[in-house]
Amino acid sequence: MNTTGHSWAYRWSFYSLCLFLLFSGISISVSQGALILAILLWLLGRVLKYDDTVYYRSGLERYVLPFYVISFLLAFISSPAIKGNLLYLKDTGLAVLCFLVPSMLRRREEMSRIVKIIIFIALFNSVVGIAQYLTDIDFMNAFRYGLSDKRAYLSYGNRHVVGFLGHHLTYGGYMMMIAIPFIYLSFVKEGEKKERLFIKVSALLSALSVILSWARSVIVSLPFGILPLLFRKKKVFFALFFSLILVVITIFTHFGPEEGIVKNFQDHSTQLRVVMWEAAFRTWLKHPFFGTGGGNYLEKFRKEVGPISSRPEQRKLMIKSKHYKWGLRMLVRKGSHPHNDYLNQLARKGIIGFLAYLYMLFGIFRYMSAGVKDIEDRFYRHLAMGLFGAYCTFLAASMFQCYFTDEENLAMFWFTVGLFAAVVRVVNAEKVKQNSD
Repeated sequence: MNTTGHSWAYRWSFYSLCLFLLFSGISISVSQGALILAILLWLLGRVLKYDDTVYYRSGLERYVLPFYVISFLLAFISSPAIKGNLLYLKDTGLAVLCFLVPSMLRRREEMSRIVKIIIFIALFNSVVGIAQYLTDIDFMNAFRYGLSDKRAYLSYGNRHVVGFLGHHLTYGGYMMMIAIPFIYLSFVKEGEKKERLFIKVSALLSALSVILSWARSVIVSLPFGILPLLFRKKKVFFALFFSLILVVITIFTHFGPEEGIVKNFQDHSTQLRVVMWEAAFRTWLKHPFFGTGGGNYLEKFRKEVGPISSRPEQRKLMIKSKHYKWGLRMLVRKGSHPHNDYLNQLARKGIIGFLAYLYMLFGIFRYMSAGVKDIEDRFYRHLAMGLFGAYCTFLAASMFQCYFTDEENLAMFWFTVGLFAAVVRVVNAEKVKQNSD
């Protein structure tokens, strides 16, 4: 990085942010440690009043901050388990990414370096994940325990398709937040980006790794990645992208593995989700306004799922499948989150927290939809549309998983939102510079 004109606080904060990204799909502890260091160095630069550590007000504050303030207050109101409620909110600090990223990325050169890092992340995780998928070897455990140990081999098959962190990444939240922007960027013309070939390769491999995971959240959410095209009125691009998704899904459903769409939506995992959704909804009905609180939810959930498990139709399913019987018994014994972000917010934070959550999500959607209309630079327009598309897939995939409680997925979610705001900042700065010239 060209250090000319940058203070030491900014430089090392930027390096720490890059380190956060590089380890985001490998080590949560290293990644979040690097993020904390980036924040502290940036704050130190603010205290010392360095010119390159000025806070950028993107406009996202009015959507994000109310949700987190309300969530914090509800931790003291919703249930007596205040400590547990606060521990449940431990990952809320990751929202700082949507404020830190646009505050640090001020020029095209800095944005370009971040894109290069994401290209590396996409290539690394995709290659490792696809290799694990083909060999059925868990590379991390194989390195730890040796190939002779049974732990060196995948116990969940295709769920390990996206890298060292295992099944958390395959459900779409992490890899789709990376894959979708590069799919859009793969349409940039020659001369607009030096890394054009790497962008195309990373787009292809990351999309392949997501599709190979074949989780229900992937099946449902991928088509939502084309929504930004509606705001740019690119009908041909829209048709091509939509057709591509339909072709891929059709091929994998009818000519691919047995886990096609029909089976995926009728399997025991989905049927268990229906039980979890009903139990979560019944839990909310008994705590409608303030929710159960994060620390008290599992106890309340178990009380609701118990009677459901004794129904005749559930007993029939348990007789048919040992896996289903084991899964349902685990729900009764240990409980589970609802595997649906919207129900999760509703049950734990009540209607008040849920409305604040929807307000935040709608606000970010509104911010992005307005932003893509105003960007004329082709490279930045495609990047912004891809980030917006990734956000849309996240919202759809959240119907089948609680991404907002997975640290790696939540970190990439907020980074994506922050990077979109950074794109808006860089584009506006270049417009001002052109007008002044």
